[in-house]
Amino acid sequence: MAIPLTYNFRNLRERKTQTLMTALGLALTVAVLLSVIAFVVGLRETFRASGDPLNILVLRNGATTELASYLARSVFNDLKFKPGIARDQSGEPMASLELVTVINLESPEHPDGMNVNFRGITSMGVRLRRRLTIKRGRWFRSGFREVVVGDSVAMRYPDVGLGGKIHLGRGDWEVVGIMRAGESSINSEIY
Repeated sequence: MAIPLTYNFRNLRERKTQTLMTALGLALTVAVLLSVIAFVVGLRETFRASGDPLNILVLRNGATTELASYLARSVFNDLKFKPGIARDQSGEPMASLELVTVINLESPEHPDGMNVNFRGITSMGVRLRRRLTIKRGRWFRSGFREVVVGDSVAMRYPDVGLGGKIHLGRGDWEVVGIMRAGESSINSEIY
């Protein structure tokens, strides 16, 4: 025997609190699910835009991130001549020894500052990032206190635009270029 629809509607009217709590619980569950899915899709797109299947990242034993890893120059020199390392037209191994650290930049929106990756990189490291281009200015010169900042960093921190200065340690570094690399995380780094 079928239950009449009027009984169901009357039940919803009589039990307003239970009905409202059930609807709210379902809405909250859907909202959490959507936010997790959006987070995963965002991470996937960032990794896809930032990575390259032909590049490998070598970390020291026990390190789980670039920030926690350090390879001595002698180890790097041994690794870059191993079989399987690609070479450019001049026969130089296509390998880059890089140092990554975090610096704190202040901005009008964040007076306490925000952390930004600062990457010590060689010209080979720039060449290995195929989608990386200079949007404005020029590339840094090795041996000078010059940096190139990502597009997102330049927009977020007005003092770090083209011609600006970044104070690090005992000196100032001049911003000589603004770089862009599609939608990758490179846009939020300083080289």
